[in-house]
Amino acid sequence: MATRTVWRYLHLWIGVGCGLFLLILGVSGSALLFAPELDKITRSALYATHDGAVAQPLATYIDVARRAVPNGDPATIRWPAGPGQPMTVLLRLQADYKPKGEAADAGTSGTPEHHRHHADAGAGAAAGPQDHVAGQDDGPARRADQGQGNRGGRPRMLMAYLDPPTAALLGTADPRGGVVGWIRSLHTDLLVPMFAGRQIVGWIGAGLLVLSLTGVYLWWPRNAGFLRGLAWRRSPKVVTNLHHRIGFWIAVPIAIMAFTGVYQAFPQQGQAAMALVAPVAQTSRQGFGPLLSSPKLSPQEAVDAASKETASYRPLSLAYPSEAAPAWRIQLVSDDGDVRTVLIDDATMAPSTPPQQLRGDAILGWFRQLHEHARDRGRVWIAIALAAGLSVPMLMVTGVIMWLRRRKAAAALRALKAGSSAAAVAAE
Repeated sequence: MATRTVWRYLHLWIGVGCGLFLLILGVSGSALLFAPELDKITRSALYATHDGAVAQPLATYIDVARRAVPNGDPATIRWPAGPGQPMTVLLRLQADYKPKGEAADAGTSGTPEHHRHHADAGAGAAAGPQDHVAGQDDGPARRADQGQGNRGGRPRMLMAYLDPPTAALLGTADPRGGVVGWIRSLHTDLLVPMFAGRQIVGWIGAGLLVLSLTGVYLWWPRNAGFLRGLAWRRSPKVVTNLHHRIGFWIAVPIAIMAFTGVYQAFPQQGQAAMALVAPVAQTSRQGFGPLLSSPKLSPQEAVDAASKETASYRPLSLAYPSEAAPAWRIQLVSDDGDVRTVLIDDATMAPSTPPQQLRGDAILGWFRQLHEHARDRGRVWIAIALAAGLSVPMLMVTGVIMWLRRRKAAAALRALKAGSSAAAVAAE
């Protein structure tokens, strides 16, 4: 069997076998590019802020959040990301606590396994406008945001949404819940985290990577130059031309999204592979350590100490210290969008900056940024990521049509040959 025929069959059967799942991943991934807007539409009450900047003492927002979730411990505070955005306080729920209230039902969605899978999304990832800032190392922030959870996994959390000028409570909700949380779970684990859904998605991503590479090989003209392959009319069928054209121009972005998605599904294996070519931190995930039980500094003191280091910057987020990392982590942003991170030691109030990442960790973090935070890379990458996500269903549909046509043509050819053979026998 010719090499090209082997690649064609591999391309065909991976596409047919994974087609439905790839369609789901493509559409859900495209939707997640607009997670902040979707969350604001579907949970509009949490964003019903009054015009105005943060006007109350930091302690007031924390007190309101504590009263809203009496058995919750503040872990992360985020200032409004822009006009019309709420102030948020992420609270870690203590064991078996079931909050009451209008949005409390959202705080119980997902399983412990599902929550562990979403650890890298950080505090309030599903809350849209409170997402991580691109390019920042949020490892220590996640450690400060981690606590004793169910079966050693990520703890249950609730986000308190507060009106910036008045500190009035707008509501509480699971930051990983709602419509956006459902779409995120569909994209990352097909809504079946307890049945290795994330690993299934990883293998589907590997199939998509093979599809993109074999597709480029099959696209390449056999009897003509490269420029001939760029011509629109390579076949009398519009569907075939459309499949070739879309597949070629989007193959590289699809391969990037598939490759980074595979790493997201198999992070330990990805870290081990990266360690072969670049140094990575040898860290182990043994559950989430508890927050510092009795910090010496108040949140406001920590913010004030950090602001002295960056006088022209305003607070963006604050993560409470943990037993493992007893330092407050404060992110500050300037008017032109530059973000700086300052660590304030809880015992000495000494400021420091996060340690520089090892090269391997920086590369892996870049992979995660490309896949999870495409909207933070700018409008061009948003457009590329959206085209990659939406092109997958189009390639699936056009590919299936091409396959069915080929089967029909093959069946007609077999019938013609059978008829010719029968006629030859009769003539004898």
